Amino acid sequence: MKKEVTKVTAAVISLFLAVGVMTVFKACGPKEDGSFMHCHYVQLYVFFISLAMAAASVLSILIKKKTVQLVLCSLNAVAALITMLLPGTIMKMCMMKEMRCYTYMQPFVRICAVLILLCSIVTIVMQMINAKKD
Repeated sequence: MKKEVTKVTAAVISLFLAVGVMTVFKACGPKEDGSFMHCHYVQLYVFFISLAMAAASVLSILIKKKTVQLVLCSLNAVAALITMLLPGTIMKMCMMKEMRCYTYMQPFVRICAVLILLCSIVTIVMQMINAKKD
């Protein structure tokens, strides 16, 4: 079970990110005409990518083949990097930096994504070290 701690941590943080970005740390609300700003779509992308990262983390725990685990952890690392850069860098958000998307959502997403990235990197390094020992 000690070997799975980083994978479980990545799964928990991914689910925390998914829930957080849709509730407490959500993007700006709809405009007066009912349409949404760009940051709403960033929020949705982050939500779905974080669910995929949680699923990849859980699968890497359940699947015992080392190669598949390594691929899933690598995909998680790439997805975390993309998620970190998504709000404001890859996709544009609101014009004003004082908006909710910049003050709440973007820092939350970046912190969670960095933590998931670190968990994935630690898992990959540990698997490489264990592969050399075998």
